[in-house]
Amino acid sequence: MKILSIPRRLLGRFRFWLRILKQGRGTTLKMQLGLIVSSIIDSFAYLIYPPLALSPKVYVSGIVYFKNYSVYFFVRRFTDDLYNVMPGREGDANELVLKCLSEGDVFIDVGANVVTTQF
Repeated sequence: MKILSIPRRLLGRFRFWLRILKQGRGTTLKMQLGLIVSSIIDSFAYLIYPPLALSPKVYVSGIVYFKNYSVYFFVRRFTDDLYNVMPGREGDANELVLKCLSEGDVFIDVGANVVTTQF
């Protein structure tokens, strides 16, 4: 591991958490503080041993509100639930779906966790 990659890796993880903290809010003080503490713990876990923390993890359970989309999500502690429900996380897919929908339309992603293998 190169020395220069360590600060970049940590900075990249902090940027991701800043995006989460800007777009989402814990609905209680405990949850909001838990998100902040999770961002610190997760970033350093990723810095120390990246395979342990590939996806950002939350270390508290609770409800997060994303104001841009007016949606609430319940996230479980010690999981990457927040990362998986993060609006716009899959930018190209998000853009395609939103372009095809009209106001009032509903999109249900039934392909979650589907794995394809080619030999």
